[in-house]
Amino acid sequence: MTGSIHDLTRRAWEFLAEHPGPWLASSVASIVMFVVSILLVPLVIRRLPVDHFIAKERPPRSWQRILWVNLGGWLLIVAGLFMLVLPGQGLLSILLGLQCVDLPGKRRLELALLRRPAIRRAVDWIRTRKGHVGFRYEGEIATGEDDAPVGPSSMVSRVAEPPKS
Repeated sequence: MTGSIHDLTRRAWEFLAEHPGPWLASSVASIVMFVVSILLVPLVIRRLPVDHFIAKERPPRSWQRILWVNLGGWLLIVAGLFMLVLPGQGLLSILLGLQCVDLPGKRRLELALLRRPAIRRAVDWIRTRKGHVGFRYEGEIATGEDDAPVGPSSMVSRVAEPPKS
């Protein structure tokens, strides 16, 4: 067993040495996706309205806007899938891509992803670290204060604070 794994590893390295093009291209693509995701994902998350995940009627859009937004969304989804195994913010990129594309069942999938505590904490942390209010989600009871985070997003600010001596 150990010999076959060693042999497989050796053959993989030999292949990469003989064919540096794909290796170099995937390395450059990985670095570019990582840098772009680090820069764009937080920017887009902070620009979304606080009630973005609460159901409401959306205004109609032109077909050109629909085309470009869907294209950008699919690019984010594909990049996010690659970033699941390469460096980058894979799940957040997929979530943002899903926000852009028009698919049946999209809303259910978005909310299912946001029910995962790690993703929800990450999204709310990105918003609150620059002074924005955390998102409000369907089914949560508002506090009545327009600028106060609601539900689990309010825990982000308490977790981010250093402990008092």
